[in-house]
Amino acid sequence: PNPTDDKLRVTIKPELEVKELYFIDFNGKRIKPQSINRTKEKLEIDVSNIKIGIHILEIIAEEEINKVKVIIKRW
Repeated sequence: PNPTDDKLRVTIKPELEVKELYFIDFNGKRIKPQSINRTKEKLEIDVSNIKIGIHILEIIAEEEINKVKVIIKRW
């Protein structure tokens, strides 16, 4: 779900080898998530350590870089 609170689920290609994953805030700071659990084509990312607001999720793979805007909002 986007916005999300503490868990973010991302669908990826099953063959995609994720080399690095982090969030970028609007100050340009890179933030690693609390944890990442992967199944074949899903990533469950614990974002409980990321402050509320708008961030860019950057997923770096062997031959591509994927970026998506994520809103973290706690109710």
